[in-house]
Amino acid sequence: MIFASGCSSFKDVEPIALRFNEESFSNDSISTSLYKLSESAEVAANAQRALAELANGMASQQMTRAQYNEYVFQKSYIPRDMERSVGDIEWSGPAMPLLKVVAEMAGYVVAEPAHKPLFEPIVRLNTVKTGKQLNVNDVIRAIEASNKEEISIDIIEDSKIININYFY
Repeated sequence: MIFASGCSSFKDVEPIALRFNEESFSNDSISTSLYKLSESAEVAANAQRALAELANGMASQQMTRAQYNEYVFQKSYIPRDMERSVGDIEWSGPAMPLLKVVAEMAGYVVAEPAHKPLFEPIVRLNTVKTGKQLNVNDVIRAIEASNKEEISIDIIEDSKIININYFY
C-alpha cells in the first residue's frame, strides 16, 4: 500500500474578483478580466499537470516495465517536423487561423470538416508573458486542450495532415 501526500490548499490560490462597473464597462475592463481568467486557467492547468504526474507515478507501479515505457513514449512523442519552435506568440481569437499558421510551419495541411460550428473555438495563448518556448506540437495540443469539449485534433504524420473534428 502506498500513501502519497502533498501540500495544496485553497490558500495557495488567490481569488480573483471579476466585477464590472456599469460606468466603466469598456473593452479595457473586459480585456483585463479575460486576461485574469486566462491566468487562472494557467494555474488550473499547472495543477492538472501535477495531478497527471502523480497519476503517472501510480500507473507506473501497476504496469510492467514494457507497458510503462510504451505509455511514456506515446505521451512524449512529437510527430515529424512538429518539434520546430514557433517563437513568441501573443494570440487571442479564433483557433483555426493560429492552427493553420503553425501547421504550415511544420509542412502540414489542416483538413476541416464541411460543416463548421456556429461559433468557432477561441484560444488565448501568450508565450511572450510566460517566456516559454513552444514547438508546433505544443501549440496544437494547447488549442485542443483549451477547447476539448468543442474540438478534436488528430495528427496524421505519414500524410502530414491535421484532421479537425468538431463536437456538436
